[in-house]
Amino acid sequence: MSFTSRLLCVIVVFNVLVLTWGDLNISKADSHKFLFMMDPYVVHITNAEIDNLMVHCKSNDDDLGDKNLILEESFEWHFRQNFLFTTEFFCTFRSVTPYADRVIKSTIVTVFDAYISAILCGEGDPSNCYWSVRDDGFYVSKDNKTFPDGWIQRGKW
Repeated sequence: MSFTSRLLCVIVVFNVLVLTWGDLNISKADSHKFLFMMDPYVVHITNAEIDNLMVHCKSNDDDLGDKNLILEESFEWHFRQNFLFTTEFFCTFRSVTPYADRVIKSTIVTVFDAYISAILCGEGDPSNCYWSVRDDGFYVSKDNKTFPDGWIQRGKW
């Protein structure tokens, strides 16, 4: 089945759901669960152990640009998952010398996709995905507890 055919099927199903929504007798709480894909997300990136960290995050639709994070500094961005669950953000992480004139190590990590949002991000409004960049790799947590409690390693340098 081509992409266009799949997209058309999704649009038809969505329209049927919207047209019959009033007949479903769904409570407001249940409707919120049904439409969880439209909930807002916040991704937090924190430099926990790297002296000079350059981060460049982007998706197919948004380029967040370069961020230079010193130790314990962080940045975050807010967005909504798209209807097809294909929203994906990935970041290029570079450990650089103090004047950013030489890259010491570099890697690319997917920091948000359908799996990460469903399993590794916290629930709430908004749902939070916390990332900690460390000497031995990249860790994600849904509740930002003190490291290493609840943190899962999702990548290495």
